[in-house]
Amino acid sequence: MRRASVVTLGALTVAVAACGGGAGGSMPASAPTSMATTAPLLPSITAAPQNAGWTPYQVASTLQFPVLGGYGGSGKTIAIFGDEAPIQADLDAYLRAFDITYTGRYSVVSVDGSAIDPDGLGEATLDVETIMGLAPSANIEFYTVQDFTRSSFIAAYEHALDDPNVDMFSISYGGCEVAGFTDTMEHPLIAQAAAARVAFFADAGDQGDECYISPKPYQPGVYFPASDPDVTGVGGNENYVEPSTYSGPTLTLPVAWNDLFFGTQGATGGGASTLFPIPSYQVGLSGVASTTMRNVPDISLPAEGVAIYLGGQWQTWGGTSWGGAASRGDGGGDRPVLRHAGCERVRRLVSGPRASAGRLYRGDERQQSICRHDAVLYESPWCCI
Repeated sequence: MRRASVVTLGALTVAVAACGGGAGGSMPASAPTSMATTAPLLPSITAAPQNAGWTPYQVASTLQFPVLGGYGGSGKTIAIFGDEAPIQADLDAYLRAFDITYTGRYSVVSVDGSAIDPDGLGEATLDVETIMGLAPSANIEFYTVQDFTRSSFIAAYEHALDDPNVDMFSISYGGCEVAGFTDTMEHPLIAQAAAARVAFFADAGDQGDECYISPKPYQPGVYFPASDPDVTGVGGNENYVEPSTYSGPTLTLPVAWNDLFFGTQGATGGGASTLFPIPSYQVGLSGVASTTMRNVPDISLPAEGVAIYLGGQWQTWGGTSWGGAASRGDGGGDRPVLRHAGCERVRRLVSGPRASAGRLYRGDERQQSICRHDAVLYESPWCCI
């Protein structure tokens, strides 16, 4: 699930990695009024340094994250999977800029080694800074692996299962189902984690209804483990859109991410699994890609334009990795919960087919079905259990 291309936007050179990437963009300097009634864990800072992107407060206030009500994830531990851990000085600079006091415990855990990987470093920094900003009281364990082979995935899953403190497991990588990526070894471990009430989150990818398979980069298909029914698959909604019906950038556009914001075509991952039948919590939903197979993703969150501090400088990143990390920051309970949706209802943000779908969504009928599904923002299927 790696996007290793480097693009230049004006004077800003950025890298796109895994399910997230960097890009330039003009950001708004305002956010909705805070819902906080106690001393805030998240100061109301509505402009990032160098106008680099959305701030933690803008995200939390717009999407009504529990941190604004005084709960920052205390007592919860989130494990993050990657090959190179963030630079501590970058994390410290990020927290200082937004006046955030991180009270959780952050640690780096070597599962089977580590690697020197600039793309992986950016991905890791995006994930950790996002969670620190939205859940500043949660513990974070960053699991390093030496590569992204199946054995490394399995080693990380097993480590999480052996760690009694882990409540959530965050994955910004995956493999294509259509490439023969099977569930014979991974799914039993994920199912075991679900039974133990460990919530797995995985990003749906940045290539629309296709996934990356070398040497033929883009082939139709969804990513595993986001396609696993015991995983909450996270897609992305668009924050900048052309139609005049929307005035300026916003975090809650009812449009699936599918544009050139990052300089090259990018789109939220989505579609139907070829491995897993439709789970009970998706039966009866309208506008899905399949009525018989597991649909991906489960939830969609913002995908464009968050500010991170990486390598000693401010950068603008995004992709489904950003929304994925944000969903971990909102998981305050025993199961992942999007609190702004509410257990009592399903909130659907539906858009029709885009006028210029681009190469990642092809065919009006298919594009409409998948885009409508990806644009749905609803409670995790586990919320009301």
